[in-house]
Amino acid sequence: MDALLLTRPFPPFETASTPVRWPRGRRLCFALGIWLALAVAVEMAVRVSLPMRGYTLDQVRTTFARRRDARAVPQWRQQEHEHPCLPYYPKPDPGDVELRGLRLTSPQEVKPADVFRAFCLGGSTTYLGYPAKLQSELAPDFAAAGLRLEIVNAGDISWTSAESLIDFELRCLPYEPDAVIIYHGVNDAWPAFGRDYRADYAHWRTRLIPNEPLIWDRLPRFLDHCAAYVQLRAWCEAGTRAQTWARATMKYIPDFERDPYHGVQPYRDHLTSLLAMARVRRIPVLLSTHVVNRDEPCKRYVAAIDEINGVTRTLAGESRGVHFVDADAAIPGSDELMFDICHFRTDRDGEQQLTRLFARSIRAHLEEWTAERSRRMASGGDRMPAGDATPAG
Repeated sequence: MDALLLTRPFPPFETASTPVRWPRGRRLCFALGIWLALAVAVEMAVRVSLPMRGYTLDQVRTTFARRRDARAVPQWRQQEHEHPCLPYYPKPDPGDVELRGLRLTSPQEVKPADVFRAFCLGGSTTYLGYPAKLQSELAPDFAAAGLRLEIVNAGDISWTSAESLIDFELRCLPYEPDAVIIYHGVNDAWPAFGRDYRADYAHWRTRLIPNEPLIWDRLPRFLDHCAAYVQLRAWCEAGTRAQTWARATMKYIPDFERDPYHGVQPYRDHLTSLLAMARVRRIPVLLSTHVVNRDEPCKRYVAAIDEINGVTRTLAGESRGVHFVDADAAIPGSDELMFDICHFRTDRDGEQQLTRLFARSIRAHLEEWTAERSRRMASGGDRMPAGDATPAG
């Protein structure tokens, strides 16, 4: 019997080091539980930390939604960024002639003999604003003088006087303008603030970043209920320059309260060059100050625009062949009329007031403008004699 026991194999002993393997289903449930607990912990940590950093979840969601909507605006997709001398410029868009007015490439380059062509220079308040309304307002007056009026919208979003100066010389003059309307001021205040200042605005302006939708823009909206996802998306988006139009066209967004202020001499230089360029070609100019929202809380920003408007008034008084409209004095800017520092509310008549101001001034000088056009066409050229080319002042 003992021999038999010695020859039979014994079962292996179970020790503490022997692993106990759970069934696969149980292991999967345990792993999912761990991940779920971790996700809940991260979610709670984010929800607790946001108020500690001065934010709410709704604020983070709203900020992303605003930037996502900004990436989807048609104006961004309507921009070219390959011009050798401009950071960006509008594509021709015949579909919005009724809304925005003729674009730069819409009229015929060889101007018909019966066409009076006026160019509007400015930023977004021109690009998105008054030119089409001015066309409708003044077309009957020019028709009575035997002319077809073409108001050409030569403004663009965020353009300063530097871009308008380049654009006017390189892209507008070939279309033989008969008059120029300049409504600038607000955007030149931006590069006046900041460090590493350069008078040509190279410290601030950058070439437009093409509008590429982010992966977050395509994900389903129900994920916005997850605070951890919302925070991760905000961190990832913060590393992408093309979040908003401003970040896609500027090297930095100035802090108007803290950044050093460098004055507006570049604006004076650019506007002086524009006026001289028009005068040497005997092109009448309508020059206007820019309406400012006086309820804007950042008073340094408002003060910079006021200084720019002061330069506009001074140069209008010193330059011959310039007709002046003080729109800032005529239209009291406020939150009731405007939704930000410079743009009129669509449900108010601010833009109509501006259009009427310009139309009234042009009507007052209509005979003078058309006579100058006739003299210029009869002389066979658009330049003054060299002795008359020096601007007054």
